[in-house]
Amino acid sequence: MPPERKVKVSEKEKLAWIQLGGDDLTEVLRCGAVALLDAKWLVQLAAQHGVLPPRQCIPPCGFISEDELKVPIVVHGLAFDALSELTGLRIACISYPWLTPAHPDPQGRSLQLVAKALRALLDDWDGRCGVFWEFGSLHQHQGNPSGKRLPTEETLFKKALGSLGAIYAHNHTTVFMLTAFPDGYPEGYDVPDGANINEYRERGWCFCESSWAALAKPRHRTLDLGKYTGSRKERHTSEWNELVRECTTAGGRRPPLVPEKFALQLETKGFTNGKEDRPLVNRIYRLGFEQQFRSAVTLNYSLLRWSDDETATAVDVIAIGAVPNLTSLDLSFNAISDAGCEALSNAIKSCGVPKLETLLLSHNRIGDRGCCAFGTALASGAVQELKVVLLDHNQIGDTGCAALASALKSDTSLQLTNVDLSRNAIGDRGFEGLAAALIEDNVARELWRLKFKQGFDGGFGITQRQLGHGEGALSDVCRRRGIQEF
Repeated sequence: MPPERKVKVSEKEKLAWIQLGGDDLTEVLRCGAVALLDAKWLVQLAAQHGVLPPRQCIPPCGFISEDELKVPIVVHGLAFDALSELTGLRIACISYPWLTPAHPDPQGRSLQLVAKALRALLDDWDGRCGVFWEFGSLHQHQGNPSGKRLPTEETLFKKALGSLGAIYAHNHTTVFMLTAFPDGYPEGYDVPDGANINEYRERGWCFCESSWAALAKPRHRTLDLGKYTGSRKERHTSEWNELVRECTTAGGRRPPLVPEKFALQLETKGFTNGKEDRPLVNRIYRLGFEQQFRSAVTLNYSLLRWSDDETATAVDVIAIGAVPNLTSLDLSFNAISDAGCEALSNAIKSCGVPKLETLLLSHNRIGDRGCCAFGTALASGAVQELKVVLLDHNQIGDTGCAALASALKSDTSLQLTNVDLSRNAIGDRGFEGLAAALIEDNVARELWRLKFKQGFDGGFGITQRQLGHGEGALSDVCRRRGIQEF
């Protein structure tokens, strides 16, 4: 077990760790099952053209403790909080394929790539980061002369396996995925016959780790280093921001998989020891899936360029009731059209998100059919807590708007207070339908914010003249009911 360097942690810093979910990792870190590597040490090792040793052979200076990640960082004599929503837990996780059975990176080529990314991260995170790299963070057979883990090490190793989902799937850890092989692999490596040389996405363990990383993290915390060149294109951005831009370009982030679909896909993936590893991976993936979603309050799937098929896969999580405490779902800035919105609406009707308050669907391709399905979901009574719905910058017309109006009339218990329908294709009939719904005596709203006035510039073939009458009718209703319109 790496030595514990004594540092003083204030109550404020302990609270910040807890608020970011650090307690989910505390037990496995403190018992010694998992050791975090010091990112600075890894960068120095790469500069020396070294090769990552197994955990048992790493010197004490190569590790960093949980408490060291909590204490403030001092820059030019000024102290800054170590933990925030922006930095997360300052833990980076490496997901990568082993290049040979004897050593995952015998030539240090993967280490060179990781160190390049860590240098950018350290500069952005003020010089401190812990790294979970399985070969250096878990006890290995290669770490002992006998070629086998000691009994105590085997116990800790098995305990660590059960915590992998919490590490890779955690909202506030950052995952680096090494999806591309080094140049010259496998020809330039001593790879025995029968070894697993499948590509990253076709390997069972890599598939599991990347699937964990795809569950609930925001976009900037799942990074594909296979896309990273390290060449700065924007002079005025930091190296870290440029890395994030490169590693998330063109989408590529898969939607979360429910355990049943994960198991089906896992059958096609390669393992060195599939007979034992495949059932183990299925079991620990389910454990990580349930741990992550059981307590999930917000899910941010924006800017991922998901299509309807990917959206339908993602909302399976809602349909099976895996996120009962979810209050906010962000699917904005994707490529969701009617079919994707229908899948979402059907999942909502299954009563899988009874506490949902905010739904963001801005900047997609949703039209009348999708909006009608969403109106039906609203009218079903499955989302009684829903208050905010953003549907701006879509392709909704009068028919879809009428479906929303119908939902308002049919379910008087709806608590919607903020609906954004700007930048759609709504004309007089749609506006008048909403006005009629609002003026009904049995429709009570403390505040109904309708953002109609911005952006109706003919982008969908609707002219200002065509909007005049309907918008006027709605504005009149808003004024008479004391409703804020902006």
